[in-house]
Amino acid sequence: MNTKGLAFLALLVMAVWTVSASGQVDVASATLKGTVTDKSDALVMGATVTATSNDKGISRSATTGAEGNFQIPLLPPGAYKVEVEARGFNKAVNENVPLTVGQSLIYNVQLSTGGVTAHVAIVEGGQLIDVERTQQANSISTKQVENLPNVGRTFQNYVYTLPGVASSTAPRAQFASRVTGFGTSGLSIGGSNGRNNLIMVDGGENEAGSGAPRYDVSTEAIQEFQVNRNSFSAEFGFTAGTSLNIVTKSGTNKFHGSGFIYYRSDATSARNAFDTLNPGQKYA
Repeated sequence: MNTKGLAFLALLVMAVWTVSASGQVDVASATLKGTVTDKSDALVMGATVTATSNDKGISRSATTGAEGNFQIPLLPPGAYKVEVEARGFNKAVNENVPLTVGQSLIYNVQLSTGGVTAHVAIVEGGQLIDVERTQQANSISTKQVENLPNVGRTFQNYVYTLPGVASSTAPRAQFASRVTGFGTSGLSIGGSNGRNNLIMVDGGENEAGSGAPRYDVSTEAIQEFQVNRNSFSAEFGFTAGTSLNIVTKSGTNKFHGSGFIYYRSDATSARNAFDTLNPGQKYA
């Protein structure tokens, strides 16, 4: 291969890597976008929209264009303080705008005229229907992860709380056994066999080739995750089944942690009802 061919191949590899990397980052984040107008619904150009994470303190900004639109991509999931400023208008502030993983939230703002030092608090809730997302998806929030009972301590157990989800391990052929030798995710959504599911962690692939995760993610490390059932875009791809998109917890401005201990005393444990050989034995 000549020099020109090698140069073209190198550029092609770089382009594919860039697209893949950007796609991986995007699926583990959220996007805030919308339009800024005034009271007469006229578009406001040059307005500055700033989103600041309430937990991590990171801040990102965007400026509206000629059509009054703005977009702030790649925001880590969480609650944000959103501020909108423009010359000749009162400043608009919303202290709590929740963003979930994979979400593209439309956040339209209407500014009122006045002094630049005025402060207008926005308390309206978010949209009930995500018109930007084509796929059928559910999100498991931080509150659910922290409060739902989970005996097995696996993230798959949370998915079973969603409608239309069943276990794919019931038939013998689905076990990691002598039949196939491969494990599965254990989740059947929309009638799938559990081998067509893709599990991603923070935008990186965590799948062993048969739908089973390469490694289990501790429930204590999970912030939230998204279950894309079907009709999702190519950025969630590499699967014909369901795409599970997990986001782990990262550093915040407050110190936090958890501790657990599992203890069962012999004094409170009954004898196994089927053990007739050692009737005096107690079991922990």
